[in-house]
Amino acid sequence: MMMDIETARKIINASISFDQNIGMIDDAVSKISCQKEKKLWAAKIGKLLQIINEDFINQIYKLYPELDPD
Repeated sequence: MMMDIETARKIINASISFDQNIGMIDDAVSKISCQKEKKLWAAKIGKLLQIINEDFINQIYKLYPELDPD
């Protein structure tokens, strides 16, 4: 059984909000003076973004293309 469109919409909205808030984390990480540590945290941010975009947003857009604003 597939999730209903309203549940999908809620997940999309929360995922997009989370994705936007990661920008605040990225801003903080950009101020880390140690380049090695900065790269470590930047890689973790990249993993988070990948999971949100590929595993949540894109999967739901495949189920419900009408939710994709593009």
